[in-house]
Formats: sequence, C-alpha cells, structure tokens
Amino acid sequence: MIKNSQGKSADYIAGYKSAYQGYSDGTNYTSPNPSINVKGWNSLNPNSNTLTDVLYSNAYSQGKSYYDTNKTKLVSTSFQLYQSYLDNNSGLTGVKILNNISMWDTQGVNGATGYDGNGVATSVYGNATNAQSKLYSNAAERIVYYTTDTPVTYDGLDHTVDYASYVFSNRSIPGDINIKNITMYGGDYYGPMKKESGGNISYDNITYTGPQLVNATGANVTIKNNVTVNGGQNYNPTQIGIDLPPEATTGATRYVPDFVASEGGPILGGDINGGSEEQNMEVSSVLFTKGSHYTGSSYNGTVIEASGSGDIIVDEGAIVDLKPKGDGSYGAGNAPSGGVAQGMYLHGTNNVYVRKKTLV
Repeated sequence: MIKNSQGKSADYIAGYKSAYQGYSDGTNYTSPNPSINVKGWNSLNPNSNTLTDVLYSNAYSQGKSYYDTNKTKLVSTSFQLYQSYLDNNSGLTGVKILNNISMWDTQGVNGATGYDGNGVATSVYGNATNAQSKLYSNAAERIVYYTTDTPVTYDGLDHTVDYASYVFSNRSIPGDINIKNITMYGGDYYGPMKKESGGNISYDNITYTGPQLVNATGANVTIKNNVTVNGGQNYNPTQIGIDLPPEATTGATRYVPDFVASEGGPILGGDINGGSEEQNMEVSSVLFTKGSHYTGSSYNGTVIEASGSGDIIVDEGAIVDLKPKGDGSYGAGNAPSGGVAQGMYLHGTNNVYVRKKTLV
C-alpha cells in the first residue's frame, strides 16, 4: 500500500477528498444548475459501488441536510460561488467560502469555454501572444444581476477571492448583504458586489484591492472591525497564488493575465498605475461602527462620495483613515473642483457626525 509522508494511504486520501467534496456539493443542491459538468459537482452513477463514489454520495446527502437546516452553502469552486448569487428561491442566508477562489475560472481565459459560454475576448489584452503575459483591461466587464428576499452573509473564513472583472449586482429590497473575513481583488469599477435598490451592505474584517469597493448610491453601508481598501490599484493575479484547473473538455492549461489594470484608468509604462479615477465607495450613508478601523486609499479618485440624504456617522472609538493619492493628471471621478481627489465629497443633504474618542 502506498502511503504519503504522514502515513496516510492513497485510498484514504482519495476517500477523504471525495467525502469533503460531496458534503460541499450537497449544500449547493438548490443552485440553479447543480448538474453542470464542471469540477464542483459530480454526475455519479447511482449504482456505483466504488469506495470514493459511496463516500461522496453519503456525504452529499449529509450536505443537503445541512443546507436544509442552516440555509448555508459551503462553496469550494468559482462555479459554486457564482451560482450562490443566483439562488434566490431557497431562503439562502449564508455562504461560507472553504478555500481561495479565482473567478477567472469561469471566464474561459486563453480560449477555454467559461461558465456563461463566452471566453474572454483576445481584444481585451495587449498585443502579447502568450495569454499569461497579457495585460487585462476593462473591456470584458461581467455584470451579473440578481435578486434575493433574505439577508445573505458571505463569510470568507479568511480566504482570498479574485473576482476578476465580475460585479454581482443586487436589485432587491431588503436583500441585505454582509461580507466578512475575506481578502478580495477585482477589476470592475463598480466593485465585486453592487447594491442597486436600497437596503444595507456591511463589510467586516476585509481587505480589497481594485478600482472601487462598492457602488451603493441608494443603500446604507456599515463598516465593522478592520476594513482596508487599496482603491484604484492594479494587481497581479499570478502572485495571489490561486491556480486554475485545466479546461474541463480539452484539459488545456488555462492562465490568468499577468497584470490587471484598474477599470477606468490607464497603465503607464506597462506596470505603473495611472489611476482609476474611482472612489472607494459611492453611497447614500456610511456607519463606521464603534471601535472599527477603516483605511481607504484612492489613486486620482475621491475616497468616499456620498449623495442623497443619508449621513456619515463615525461612532465612538472608530478610526477613519482616508488617503486620496495621485497628482490629478487624469482628473478624479466626480471631484468637487479642479479634478483633485478628496478624502470625502458630499453633494446631497448629507451630514457628518463624529462621536467622541474618534480619529478621522
């Protein structure tokens, strides 16, 4: 019997992985397309007697029971995460992310077929012939609209998600969204998640690098614990360390681009950020909760832009550190004057309330 360095047999490891995947897949059984032929769901022969299939099948049943009781999905692939946003009829209240995920997996980079049936067009890159060395721009934005009638919490469990050019745009009231314990990257100027129709969206212990964290001009945003936004910054997906599986049909290797330019801004000299001209947040109101610490930077963009009639509230003991960067060469998105980025720009009937023992 072949054993690994920890003394576990190959059969043991295969069985563990199969049961683990089965349980996760079972919690996703209400997804709009759970039988899609991609890694993450498994079309089993119901009469199979192989050990891995039996373990998978038993764990799948347990996963279904877990979801029925807790209304929480355990997602381990980009396809499961994608479909969790679209599952709006089963009373979903929670999504737990079990490992690092790259949404490039669903986009069909380098000619592979993506989940939505479209590969990323060659035209969105520079002139390099190797897809892995090409620069990704904003030409292939993927906006996914969805609705939900229950609040949903996305818990990253301290994992990383590269949202690529996706934005998942919620059109529901209330349809509240809570995002916590996650490191995110993205290339869309709306941010990874958008709130279109009022309600609430909260961020709790997150770090985000990309053009903008959120567009929620009709919604209320709440900041909890530690939130860091590296706004308007380019990033290198190859350095995040999330490998894509081979293309499902051909087995071809798939690549992520070497460099992602923040949407709305140029790349200077190939790798220098020219600024995305994007805000960290476009909101109606923001509450920085008691003891929270928000660090937000922008590059040729205003950090916080508030419109409408909501308020900016910095609760007791909160720290709000706003760092508008850039030289104004490319202007700043919706800046009040002179194209110079601001820490905060209010152009509605908004008020700012700063409680005691705060630092802004």
